[in-house]
Amino acid sequence: RDIVDDIVVYQDALSVFLFSGHAERDKLITEEGEANADGIAALLGQCPNLKLVVLNGCSTQGQVEALLDAGVPCVIATSAPIEDVKATQFSIAFFRAMAERNRNIYKAFTDGINVAKTFGQLPSEINRGTILRNKSKPEPVWGVFHPAGHEINLEWRLSPEIIDTTFTPNELLL
Repeated sequence: RDIVDDIVVYQDALSVFLFSGHAERDKLITEEGEANADGIAALLGQCPNLKLVVLNGCSTQGQVEALLDAGVPCVIATSAPIEDVKATQFSIAFFRAMAERNRNIYKAFTDGINVAKTFGQLPSEINRGTILRNKSKPEPVWGVFHPAGHEINLEWRLSPEIIDTTFTPNELLL
């Protein structure tokens, strides 16, 4: 309910939506229960100034298509389960690069990946059902997605007026 309320209340002002927590390919898992990914995508698609959705939870890539179809210009999601420490460090590095260094989405994403790698090797195996398959070419767990032909979306930067310089990452963890 809190996610829904916040999206509705801040609909016109929302430029970045971050979910960092437990998730699956078709849902976000909150303290209150499960939030269906299609419903969240539909709500976020109604935010006229939304530029980026970051789903920093396990295996959220299954939600990307619905978000892009709803009109979200850029999505960062994961293709596999990820350890909490790596997810936390990715988020800190990504948002620090965007807020403190004024980097665009793509450069901040690269910073986040590189920092996450320092906390251990990123998985090159993905569990798909009961079969564990080795991927021929290791991929980062995180991916950055945009509609085909819209690479310009990766160039977006935070506007200086929306940056809160008093924010401390992970000051409150739920």
